Amino acid sequence: MCPHCRASLEGSTTRAVGLGVAAAVLSAVVYYAVYALWQMNFVLIAVIAGVSIGLAVRRGAQGNRAKRFRWIAVGLTYLCVVSTYYPALLAMPGVDGPLWAALRSLYLPILMLISMKNPVTLILLGFGLHEAWKLSAPHVVNVDGPFEAVKPAAATSG
Repeated sequence: MCPHCRASLEGSTTRAVGLGVAAAVLSAVVYYAVYALWQMNFVLIAVIAGVSIGLAVRRGAQGNRAKRFRWIAVGLTYLCVVSTYYPALLAMPGVDGPLWAALRSLYLPILMLISMKNPVTLILLGFGLHEAWKLSAPHVVNVDGPFEAVKPAAATSG
């Protein structure tokens, strides 16, 4: 194969990240739309984000088996889910500005894990991260063979 064809078939990290970011933004838009319409936190966003980001990264990777694509999907899913905590943290007293709210949203799931304040959210975050890991992996097709054809048995006279 020529180098250009090989590179196009191996997938691109840039394309995988681009499609993953697009899926993450779309998932966050869905979360904020549900929040704006019904004034409720949509905790299933973690699973939806994990599925959509995992599939988008796999599409960008084009079947490449490198682990970096799986870590990209998990990282983008985590960032997408914790971005939904940002507005609530920004409105809390004692948060000095947008940068501090963004930094606190990154480690908020760890604090929830330590205090076990909201286990359902953590369980759904775990499912979402698992789905991103699982779905960003390429399909593996196992092909056995070639097999030798069985020779017909000689006719026995009896």
